[in-house]
Amino acid sequence: MCQPTHHAAPPAAHGKAGLQNKNAQLILVYSFLLSVYSSLVSNTPLTVYISMITSTNTDVGIATGIQGIVNLLIALPVGALADVIGRELLLRAAAVMALIAAAYTAVCLLYIHGSGEFDNHTTYLSLCGASALWGLFMGLHASPLEALFGDSVATGDRSQIYVWRSSLRTLGSVVGPLVSIFCFITHNQWDLHELTVILLVGVGFAIPPAVCLFFFRDKNSLGDASEGLHSRRAASPAFPQAAAEAPPPQEPPPPHDSPLPPLQREHSSPKRHGQGEELAAAPPLDSALVGSVQEEERVASCRMCGCLFTVDHVAPLVALSDTLGFVGNGMTVKFFPVFFKDKLELLPITVNLIMLAGPIGIAAVALLMQRVSLRLGRVPTAVLCKATGASMLVAIACIRYVPQTGAAAKYAIVPLYLMRTWLINCTSGLTKSVLNDYVPKRNRGKWNALESVNLFSWSGSALLGGYLSTEISYKNTFLITSGMQFCSVACLLPLISLVAAESQAHLRRPKLEQVVISDATSSTTCTSPLLAAGGSCEARACGAR
Repeated sequence: MCQPTHHAAPPAAHGKAGLQNKNAQLILVYSFLLSVYSSLVSNTPLTVYISMITSTNTDVGIATGIQGIVNLLIALPVGALADVIGRELLLRAAAVMALIAAAYTAVCLLYIHGSGEFDNHTTYLSLCGASALWGLFMGLHASPLEALFGDSVATGDRSQIYVWRSSLRTLGSVVGPLVSIFCFITHNQWDLHELTVILLVGVGFAIPPAVCLFFFRDKNSLGDASEGLHSRRAASPAFPQAAAEAPPPQEPPPPHDSPLPPLQREHSSPKRHGQGEELAAAPPLDSALVGSVQEEERVASCRMCGCLFTVDHVAPLVALSDTLGFVGNGMTVKFFPVFFKDKLELLPITVNLIMLAGPIGIAAVALLMQRVSLRLGRVPTAVLCKATGASMLVAIACIRYVPQTGAAAKYAIVPLYLMRTWLINCTSGLTKSVLNDYVPKRNRGKWNALESVNLFSWSGSALLGGYLSTEISYKNTFLITSGMQFCSVACLLPLISLVAAESQAHLRRPKLEQVVISDATSSTTCTSPLLAAGGSCEARACGAR
């Protein structure tokens, strides 16, 4: 990106700048609180609760799918609206909807089920209505919140704070299993009364994140610092200023009578332009650094996979990868607690200990992988983790477990499940940071509406997963899920050489800001944020000859 020569302020410490923004700080708190609610209501407790009052996985999938369908119907128009009217008003509307949904869910649990006047089918239908209300809440808040988060963190500083947010969300998921263990500690059997208590506690925990939504402000978002890389490259404000400051063009040389063409004048001559003193005082260029800039210019037009992919495809491919991953995960994640309960015959405390270890491991591995990504790259790290996790799900499907005689298989399945959970889910912060780095601010609401589409695909595929696990067995459902996850990995492979390496950007940016490329008309500084190692197609060095 070309900018006029000026003394640039030193860059903020990598990953720290985002924490100085009030919106970003509040989003971290909000994400943790919402995850606490989800762990108490949307995850294991509600899944097992519906399974016990209906006795079929299909009904579990329907209740979950309703939330996803409602979410999908409202998310896309809300995402477009967020780019027009701003994020703040929509987040306040979502807060009101969350409070309404919490109150209705409490009525379902305390009156419709607790009074004993209604049968289990009526309770199930009322919970489907609650699921629809929570779908409205998710559709109203997900797109504006993700867009506001992208607007509040500087481009080039996203991966670490996005991983911190992902880790806080997973740590919030620990609360649900802890409360469940406490409730089941005196009566270690699956019981509707204990599950009802857990769900009511979760409904109470929905209030704090709803209150947080009232305090987000559009005015606290960043300006050009959070702009996407495409917008920085395509429309830099530097160009009008550089043109205004450029000296007027020279008069054409006088005509000559020679039949030979006139000699080309050296336009970069200091004396010819009357700029001898200024250019003479300019510091000499480091030839190695100029060579590096020229190499970046040479690879600026490179493409991957036979001229099929450029940086224009980064955001679509990341979004497609996330969607495929969500579809695959949704087919099985909701049913692992039921699988542990029915097939492995694990007791409630054991199942909740497994659910407790899952988010703790995700948070730890996510922080580790973010550090690895600074050396290896964000996309290669995501590919490695996702492919390994999908392979472990294949291994789980291949283990044959027989109750009462398969203790060894049981002890193999649980560790594989945990490692698979950690690796598959630890990269969401990395892929989300890539998406927001390559999307202009004006379109972030629309692109982050895909987050709600992903939530639909996760919830909607639970309906399919419930049917498949009943009709064709858990094993075949696991294999289908792993196939979807390998397709998700395939979408990321073309991006390995296209997506930026943040560590190199922070090392290279201060050096490039000192490189002055002088010509006949202007003096410019070449900066190329987030250059990918070994030939990023986003590099746009200017003025190097």
